[in-house]
Amino acid sequence: MDHSISFDVTVTPDRFKGRTFLLGNKRAFSLSLPAASGTSDTLFHGQKWFGAYLYGRKFLEAQLVRAYGQKAHILSRRYQTRLVAGLTTVRREYTVEGETCSEEYFVPDGIQGFACTLSGKLDFVVEPEFDMRFYRALNISIEGYEIEPIDNGAIVSNPLPTGTYDDATETFHADESEDPTYIYAAVQIVGDDSWCEILPQSRRGRRKVFRKDYQRHRFLQHSNAAERDGDHAPLWDQSSSRVFAPLALHLSGHATVVYGFGATRDEALHQMEVLRDNLIALQAQKGEAMAQVAEHAYFETGDERVDRAALQVLARLMDSLVARHAVAEDTVLDRPATMILAGNQYFHDSWKRDENIALGFMLALGFYDLARDVIRDTWQLQDPITGRLPQRIRAGEDPPYHSSDGTLWALWRTYQYWKCTGDESLLLEKLAMVKHFFQKSVERVIDGMLPSGKTTAPDYLWETWMDTPHTARDGFPVEIQMLWVGCLRAWRPLVGRSDPALETRMAAAETAAWLALQRFNVRGMPADSLDENQVVRDLITPNPYFCFGLGLDLGPEIEQAMRDMGRKQLAGQQGIVTLAPQDWHLVYSEEFLNDRRNVQGRRMRSIGKFNYHRGVEWNWLSQFFVWAELKYGNPDGAFRTYIRAQVNSVLDRAGIGGISELHDLSGTRGPEFQAWSMSGFLEALHAFAGVRIDVPERRISIAPQLPAHWSHVKVRKWYRTIPFDLRYAGDDRTRSLNITFPWQDTPDCTFDIELVLPERRTLGEVTVCVDGEVQPVAWQVGILPGTDQQRVSVTVPASRQIEITTRMLVKSVRAPRSA
Repeated sequence: MDHSISFDVTVTPDRFKGRTFLLGNKRAFSLSLPAASGTSDTLFHGQKWFGAYLYGRKFLEAQLVRAYGQKAHILSRRYQTRLVAGLTTVRREYTVEGETCSEEYFVPDGIQGFACTLSGKLDFVVEPEFDMRFYRALNISIEGYEIEPIDNGAIVSNPLPTGTYDDATETFHADESEDPTYIYAAVQIVGDDSWCEILPQSRRGRRKVFRKDYQRHRFLQHSNAAERDGDHAPLWDQSSSRVFAPLALHLSGHATVVYGFGATRDEALHQMEVLRDNLIALQAQKGEAMAQVAEHAYFETGDERVDRAALQVLARLMDSLVARHAVAEDTVLDRPATMILAGNQYFHDSWKRDENIALGFMLALGFYDLARDVIRDTWQLQDPITGRLPQRIRAGEDPPYHSSDGTLWALWRTYQYWKCTGDESLLLEKLAMVKHFFQKSVERVIDGMLPSGKTTAPDYLWETWMDTPHTARDGFPVEIQMLWVGCLRAWRPLVGRSDPALETRMAAAETAAWLALQRFNVRGMPADSLDENQVVRDLITPNPYFCFGLGLDLGPEIEQAMRDMGRKQLAGQQGIVTLAPQDWHLVYSEEFLNDRRNVQGRRMRSIGKFNYHRGVEWNWLSQFFVWAELKYGNPDGAFRTYIRAQVNSVLDRAGIGGISELHDLSGTRGPEFQAWSMSGFLEALHAFAGVRIDVPERRISIAPQLPAHWSHVKVRKWYRTIPFDLRYAGDDRTRSLNITFPWQDTPDCTFDIELVLPERRTLGEVTVCVDGEVQPVAWQVGILPGTDQQRVSVTVPASRQIEITTRMLVKSVRAPRSA
């Protein structure tokens, strides 16, 4: 990481609205807060998902800070001058009565807690507001809370409700228990002249009203029944809560408030004490860990905003959403697990489809050991009937198995991991489960296709990522068929090593499924799905574009039609529109489409499950469209159409360092930090380097492309445990590719290098230098299929340093003269 460059994001008062930050401990604990808080204790937070969380459990709503000059002031947006979000800390800065002051938040690695340091020439009172519960079950009273004073602080506890979660209505139904489970929080203030005041019983309760949730509730109250049906965010009809605020922490000038949380009193106290006694060392340790992450996955383009956005997203993913050896209380897991949390807010748990989609960034950036741990732990709790993996692992819930694509994504990522690492041991460990899935799936195929939904079991719900009753996924969704074909091709030879009979059945299914994909083609490209009778549902959605991520070649003609449709219909303001606007009239009434509250031009507002898979933008899908453009030599279009808006979102809108689930007519929607959106952003950026690792075949493929806005692309990649650095740069006359093995450890493999020349350029000459000496290497010139662009191909053995320089000429456009 270049320490001369600041990767901080600074937010000024004109941009506070809607901005949030997220800090995490790498083990499923996170702190999410707004960039600027409200001006009163009742209206302090705009929505109910802020606070401190630990895998399904919430502990703290906020800490309200009062600054005292001539009079008392709540530190809020009224006095805030800016917010500075670094890679490991976030600082709010204020001016109160002419004096500057600040509060800086820090979450250490591995500790269930956080520290907030206050500084300024003022007196302060900090009022911690505890909200201790399952994150999906809002408090309606504070009767169960208890407080135990300690030196300069207190230990607070509250019983968790027992009950069940109704997935259909997305509500938690509490029941009575004679033996409740308690959770604990410890807090202490550290600083000269600081002290703790325990408040009387009458002052400990505090009501919270969440403005955004209230507005949402009012909007749905005035909507029709179809629009109200099953809004996508749980607890949408609750816009107020109660918090427990039993103490006031007093300080003058400078002090640090330290929190620790846990399942027992001793655990919470221990977490707080470790953080308190080692704060400076933990801050240094976290900074060093972040530097190592940045170095391991080095990425640079020369575009300062792109580079800053990439590292901010990587930091938030690795700290807050990738949970290593996390203890998930109140779940079916009987041991710590490594997982990727789906997001913040109401997705702060492990959704296995989301997890395996998001896993792609680890493989693209070379975090193979971490990917191995995620894959190892995702392959458990397999359903014996279907061979499927759970839909999610969530506190207070038995694992459901209604995902028809989640296991296919798990198969695809496991195969990719093997290609990147050559790790046979993980394949052998999971092979029995893999074979069980294929055995059960091959039994269900119809003409080679894998049915979804209620096609073969009317009482059993199987979902794709489009998981609402309003989006038809019964029959044969195209994304399932593409994943199915991709996984059959990848796994068939591996399964055949030990089970030739199953391989034979898989081969027959693969052949039939590939041929069946032709049935989807209408309007020059694949449609969304076939119904149960194999009749095409002639709707244009992003689902066919999965082919570009799975390496399925549909041919230049079809893929050109798909690229045209992507640019004209599916490319949104920030993400990908989930139903082409030209098809909206096929699923919506004229009344809905003509209501400007719902639709304006090609933009639609999300009203929950009613429409958020049928016209609203999803950010995670952009990567497939980037791959589509890069496949045909269009890096400018790939960046400009599908990535640039997401760079701006990371830095200028909503979650700082995050990318949200949705984008609609109102702007950012859903959780501000969604793992698969953030992973897809990183994968898309790294796609411009064009690196593919194939350890079993001992090959590294490199096909870099350079958008006009980038002066270069420089990345570090990994062949097993060996790093190599790639730099691609140049202009319209010359392009140079440099490959270096910085550890002087060169693997026994071959580089297959392909350089696509820009439009209206033709090859002049190619120079290949290996370890400083010009080599007479054979190279080939051809035309990139589906384009008129030239491409240069060369194969060289891996060496410590390889440099390829391509000199180009302007392609003549003059027509040949007749004789």
